[in-house]
Amino acid sequence: MLSPTQFRFAQSTVHTLRKQKDAYSFNQAVDSVALNTPHYLNIISKPVDLGTIDERLTMSNPAKKPEPRHRDQRALQAKTW
Repeated sequence: MLSPTQFRFAQSTVHTLRKQKDAYSFNQAVDSVALNTPHYLNIISKPVDLGTIDERLTMSNPAKKPEPRHRDQRALQAKTW
């Protein structure tokens, strides 16, 4: 998991890359059906694009993650003793 500082750096980097004028090819996933490239996934086994990276970063935001359950349990135990 990224620290808050690492998260902000990664998110800032991805946003900067997505704004570049030549980044349009990398901002969204390749639609192999629309492009009529049926073998695309055989050649590129793990495709990734900046939009997907941005979504995954947003979902992994450490500021929005709930505290792990074991920390809550320890805090509750400390209060009851």
